[in-house]
Amino acid sequence: MHISSTRAVVLIAIVGLMVPIPKGFVGEWTVRVSDYDNRPISGARVSLILESYTYNVFGEQDLYTNAEGKVTFGVQRKYGPLMYWIAKATANVVGFGMHAGFGTMGRVVVSEIPNLDAERKERLGRDQNLADALTSTCGSGCSLEKLDSHLHVPIP
Repeated sequence: MHISSTRAVVLIAIVGLMVPIPKGFVGEWTVRVSDYDNRPISGARVSLILESYTYNVFGEQDLYTNAEGKVTFGVQRKYGPLMYWIAKATANVVGFGMHAGFGTMGRVVVSEIPNLDAERKERLGRDQNLADALTSTCGSGCSLEKLDSHLHVPIP
């Protein structure tokens, strides 16, 4: 079967404009949450925050730790046609010029700890050192590699 070059271009354009393809941003990420004595904390809410500067894509997901104090976030993917991804990256460069940002940043945060008394909750909210201990970041070089983080709740 012979396809003319015009039909081939039209077919490629249709595929590029309509067929969604996955774009991976952050790999599978397992987080373990433990207390001051390294005992697992079950029922803690862990939030994953995703920011892709290249494509102007953002996302969040919350999971609760199991009895072992663990949660696992699956690979973070978004779907769109090839032309969508090209247009988003181009708009980033054209819109921001030399100030354009590139790369993906992922962060996991212990956003809620069960059974904390009011005083401990208040300390967590105001103490930046405690807040930093409850956060792990993969930085602007996030990839689809598997990530593991262990976050300690530093309040005795």
